[in-house]
Amino acid sequence: MKHFFLFLIASLLSFNFYSQVTFEPGYFIDNSGKKVDCIIKNIDWANTPISFNYKLLEDDELLSASISTTKEFSIINKIKFIREVVDIDKSTSDINKLNNDRNPDFVSKKVFLKVLVEGKSSLYSYKKGNLIRFFYRIDNSDIKPLIYKLFLVDGNQISSNNAYQQELWNNLKCADITSNSVKNTPYQENRLVSLFKRYNDCVGGEPYSFNEKEKRDLFNLSIRIGLRNNTFRMERPNLDRELDYGSMLSFRVGLEAEFILPFNNNKWSIVAEPIIQSFKSSTETTNIVATNNFSTNEATLDYNSIELPIGIRHYFHINSNFKIFANALYSLNLKNTSKIDFDIIGDLELSKVSFGTVGVGFVLKEKINLEIRHGFKRDNLWNSQRFESDYSHTSLIIGYNIF
Repeated sequence: MKHFFLFLIASLLSFNFYSQVTFEPGYFIDNSGKKVDCIIKNIDWANTPISFNYKLLEDDELLSASISTTKEFSIINKIKFIREVVDIDKSTSDINKLNNDRNPDFVSKKVFLKVLVEGKSSLYSYKKGNLIRFFYRIDNSDIKPLIYKLFLVDGNQISSNNAYQQELWNNLKCADITSNSVKNTPYQENRLVSLFKRYNDCVGGEPYSFNEKEKRDLFNLSIRIGLRNNTFRMERPNLDRELDYGSMLSFRVGLEAEFILPFNNNKWSIVAEPIIQSFKSSTETTNIVATNNFSTNEATLDYNSIELPIGIRHYFHINSNFKIFANALYSLNLKNTSKIDFDIIGDLELSKVSFGTVGVGFVLKEKINLEIRHGFKRDNLWNSQRFESDYSHTSLIIGYNIF
């Protein structure tokens, strides 16, 4: 079963679902200045790209273009990138790696800049990992960086070079913008976009903002119930004795919180689901304690736990009403009062053991979800010097999104 689930998830992640690939109307401008209308693969770039895929027509072959051949590309009314050579401050914002130099560490680089606001005053961004830099242009002037840098003073005190605020105050003067409004504008995309739009409105321009995305549901809460098929086996290796409880059905109930990551078209999320799990079963054995007593003994497994699977989920969007997902999780055992009760030797407590799980499923109309999930084998008697065990389970889960 473990190998089947791993194979199934690997197959889903590697398979190219054509229906999940979104090509949207756009264009690009090549080095000669020629504008090419096309449809561009929208992957909702988390980092500034250096290339993109496109088709001239829906049924045409997939083509690619890069920063070396493209001056500009855009998905109409959604996103736009322009190629520029700019000075990028490569200074770190990691507080554990700051130095005492307040000056930016510039490197000249040819990059695509993401257009955030376009008008009399234009705002751009560049992102690579944790590095986020903003740039601006007034009318048709050169694009300049907005400087913001963290540095250390007096040994270990963190200070900041807020030169970008002076740049904004010098270049965005109008009746609706005060020195305090500039001073209170942090080095953040939404706040900078708001300031640039206000300036363009103030001077009578017609600004266009690519920052205004459609509202996205970034959090889901689901009630999830299901059946779990449990298999539990234990043995005492030195005596070649084994107890096999076989398959045991149990009911599971959980409340899943899902946090959608705001990039890559909502295909990735982080999930966490507290689960209450309980079942009970008995079996019989002989000579389990290696004594001269060969009578039949009953061993009752009483399993009670609260588990918290946490992990990642990846979606494959089939259409607007249906999507498939695969997830990989690590399940924490928060509370465990499980035990095995032997007639002769008393109780044997089971350990709290965390374990890995994988699952596949689908979501219908953003409300109903169905999943098959497998929990890998683990030894709940690892702290016992006499016994070893294998416990695994497979669950069928149905859920309903509350919101």
